[in-house]
Amino acid sequence: MILNAIPSKFDTFACLMLNPNSISIIVPSYNGAEYIPALFESVLAQKLEAFEFILIDDGSTDDTATLVKKITDTRFKYVWQKNAGVSSARNHGLRLAEGAYVIFFDVDDVMPVRFLEARLQYLNTNPNVAFVSGSVKKFSDQTFFPSSYRGVGVNGLAEILEYDNAVVTCPSNYLFRFDFLKKYQMVFNTNLSSTADRYFLIECLHHGKAAYVHTLPPLHYRVHPNSMSAHLTPHLVEDNTEFYRELRLNNLIPQNIKRKSLFLGMFILAAANYKQKQFWKALGYSFYAFYYEPLLFFKRLLKK
Repeated sequence: MILNAIPSKFDTFACLMLNPNSISIIVPSYNGAEYIPALFESVLAQKLEAFEFILIDDGSTDDTATLVKKITDTRFKYVWQKNAGVSSARNHGLRLAEGAYVIFFDVDDVMPVRFLEARLQYLNTNPNVAFVSGSVKKFSDQTFFPSSYRGVGVNGLAEILEYDNAVVTCPSNYLFRFDFLKKYQMVFNTNLSSTADRYFLIECLHHGKAAYVHTLPPLHYRVHPNSMSAHLTPHLVEDNTEFYRELRLNNLIPQNIKRKSLFLGMFILAAANYKQKQFWKALGYSFYAFYYEPLLFFKRLLKK
């Protein structure tokens, strides 16, 4: 969410930037204690000294607090907050960040060797790029999936809004310049949950240039069979409905792809509501999908 006409949340940031290559690693966590040791070990393996690891405990009920007390590295910072969701936790971490660069890393993902250094080096040698990403390797337990995925690039808006199946919007893959986030007052939209990642990248892409570099070390992205996004629920449907409401309200869909993007969104919402037995809503979204792209509407129906 871009903050307009209200006091800047960045006014209170302690962004000292004593080291121009320093990185703030912001990690939201809710009951993620089992993943913290592996993640922190992968961060230490980066051989990058100028970093801070900010763990925002979003009201966990597991033994997270007990576990973090065993970590003696002073670069590790632990902050507890009352449960408010992942977007709120990321924003909390961003208010505390002191690095020149920022990455929002999920507690259950893992960094391979040189993950941070390579992204940092790319941004240092490409000053016109606001944020950079690499490839993504999905895994479950200890098994990696054979398919290849990637972050968004120069055509990122179309890749997200037209649902490019190869693109992963998980923030763990993206290293941002802090001054870019500060300049445009970029924070995560707390009205959204599973779609907040996509929305944040869309806002960033409206203000800065993204780069996808396939030679960078890939993100190791953990897939959970029981994750919220893996199962259709009323909450997930409402979240996607709010996603499109926010996009339209803030005029974030480019004109050149607007009709196709809204067709896809309305068609998806129609199908989702139909599966949830919300037939009147399904009919309404079907009407809008037909309005935006009549030919694509019938082509999609014929594929079913």
